[in-house]
Amino acid sequence: MQDYFTIGEISALLGLTSHTLRYYDKIGLLHPAVVNQQTGYRSYAYQQLFTLERIRHLQYLGFNLEDIREILSDASMDTFLRLLNRKKRELDAEIEHLTALRNTVEQYQSYYRYYDDRILPQVPFKAHFGQRYLFAEEYRPGEPLCGTAGYRLMVRKSEPDCAALHFLREIGFLLDYGALRSGRIRPTHYYMFLENLPKESMREIQTIPAGDFLCFRCHMLEPGADISPLLRLMADDGKSRTVLACEYEQNMDDSIQAFERSYFEIQIQL
Repeated sequence: MQDYFTIGEISALLGLTSHTLRYYDKIGLLHPAVVNQQTGYRSYAYQQLFTLERIRHLQYLGFNLEDIREILSDASMDTFLRLLNRKKRELDAEIEHLTALRNTVEQYQSYYRYYDDRILPQVPFKAHFGQRYLFAEEYRPGEPLCGTAGYRLMVRKSEPDCAALHFLREIGFLLDYGALRSGRIRPTHYYMFLENLPKESMREIQTIPAGDFLCFRCHMLEPGADISPLLRLMADDGKSRTVLACEYEQNMDDSIQAFERSYFEIQIQL
């Protein structure tokens, strides 16, 4: 068994480049055991192979080189255990984030498949929805449909106190039930769906209870949109009901013209 190894031999044995070994030396992570003062050649002792292997394993665990240097500088396990505890907290937070992200992707899969899974447009139907959460901005009297409440919502959701909210791409309008009964589309709010209900209460957040909804899909914003099949089924008992108009995107065109041509599904709480 040889006592010392050149940089080239270390590279061949462990798959580490000479540049990496020189960098470890430069930052004080691992100095070579011997440096020839005449040639500058570096040699590593046999036991340093195990130190290099430990460094690689610590990198696999996600520790950066500064952490690894701190771990190796402490002969006890105290530093290592402290940094392991920190790494576990970081991983738990990352898992929570990735789980939420995966759930959001699944919701989007369901959302974008929903249009194809339902019956034909202009045909009323009943559907059941679980509890949903909206982040809604109210329309002011006389405001046009575009460039007003929607703009304010986009600005509001970018503020620091909204940073923890999980917004979904799904947007729509809350409609005035009485106006709809008269055949008019009158939005009261512009909204975006939230993935879940946040811990802190906010004036913009509305909860839509689970239940059955009378649904009708149409080009709601196009001039002359025919909603008469829906009107014939709407109750005329003087009660106000929650009405959502959910946009269902069919392409990636973000222009106003494409938005106005979009299919909306009007959902009236039964």
